[in-house]
Amino acid sequence: MQKFFLRTMFVLTFLVGGMVMEAQAESTTPKKGVIRVKLQPEVALQVGTAPRMRTNGVVTTGIRPLDRAARNVKATGIRPMLPYSAKFAKQRAEYGLDRWYVVTFDESVSSAEARKVFATTAGVELSEVVTPMSLKEGNKGFRKLDRSKVLTAPAATMPFNDPFLPQQWHYQNFGTIPYSVVGADINLFNAWKVSTGSDDVLVAIIDGGVDYTHEDLNQNMYVNTAELNGKEGVDDDGNGYVDDIYGWNFCTNEPKIYPHSHGTHVAGTVAAVNNNGIGVGGVAGGNGTPGSGVKMISCQVFDSRSGTADGDFAAAIIYAAEKGATIAQCSWGWSAPEYKEQAVLDAIDYFTKEVYIQDRSAIS
Repeated sequence: MQKFFLRTMFVLTFLVGGMVMEAQAESTTPKKGVIRVKLQPEVALQVGTAPRMRTNGVVTTGIRPLDRAARNVKATGIRPMLPYSAKFAKQRAEYGLDRWYVVTFDESVSSAEARKVFATTAGVELSEVVTPMSLKEGNKGFRKLDRSKVLTAPAATMPFNDPFLPQQWHYQNFGTIPYSVVGADINLFNAWKVSTGSDDVLVAIIDGGVDYTHEDLNQNMYVNTAELNGKEGVDDDGNGYVDDIYGWNFCTNEPKIYPHSHGTHVAGTVAAVNNNGIGVGGVAGGNGTPGSGVKMISCQVFDSRSGTADGDFAAAIIYAAEKGATIAQCSWGWSAPEYKEQAVLDAIDYFTKEVYIQDRSAIS
């Protein structure tokens, strides 16, 4: 009962709160050379089986309306938004996710113009530009803690021995830190009396890459044993992603996760290992005993090496759902409050409905 309570509590606070895009982006300028299209069912079926060819550098499918649009925008590629997976094909089709395609084209053609061309093409249900999301902060520099200069002993009132837990006033504010206000916190210590987290709950960190080797995180990081113990270069678990041992990098479309300051920071807030005498405490980081603490998987959509470049957020959310995540951390968004992309909304619907199905199964 406690495990279900914690899972439900986090779905409400992280999923619903996070999915409304907490942080605001700095720009709504569409990406160059790429749009998404959602095809009508019968056309998606045709495109899925049609061979891709190139004529004078422009991709062709043999489907006349699409090929005409492709020529108009000098399209270089038309591919499914998601890698094929027989394991998830049926449920993706139920949500229409198999009908989303990514069109790449010559950057001399504006994204807005390409969207209009495909929007008026027979067989295309919807066409949209792709606008980068970004963190309000996090892609810039950060201050690394010098432990030799800041040594904090656990206070007697602390439930765990993590040395910097007393400084995490947002968990339980006693008003002892300068300028802090008693009670301005999330009342976490009382929540820990109910549960500190369980390893049957998976949290997707949809953010910058998480440093999964970090000494205060690695115990609570998800490891895909099917891929870890499988053959390199083979999709051992059949989810469409090859060698995704610690998650997936949706910026580079590869399994290698590149640690990111913000992604690692938020992972620490979610589930830094508690009561290990190291660093900080995590909201659902357990109590130091085996099996306590949630598991986290890195779904990298920001890469600090490339500044504001980001990954495919829709694909990342879908990937998280299919890995079994019931919670998603999402500290990102667009700057225009009314702006939205249907592919991302479809992915969110997929995630939330799959979470509901999983939780119903857990209590039935």
